[in-house]
Amino acid sequence: MESKENLEKKWVKVYPIYIDKGVKISEGRKVSLENSTEEPTSKAIYQVVTEFFGLKAKIEEVYY
Repeated sequence: MESKENLEKKWVKVYPIYIDKGVKISEGRKVSLENSTEEPTSKAIYQVVTEFFGLKAKIEEVYY
């Protein structure tokens, strides 16, 4: 059985910039404007993934 850490490495990562309507494709947006949203937050993405899609998710805290 794989460890929790190894399984989480396989998870799909969704960063807010990927779906931000205010970001150009050349700047990192990965979806069409039609499928994007204004100023998404990691908390909002988490809620959609867990509550709407019923998937496991976590928010990773990253400090620069």
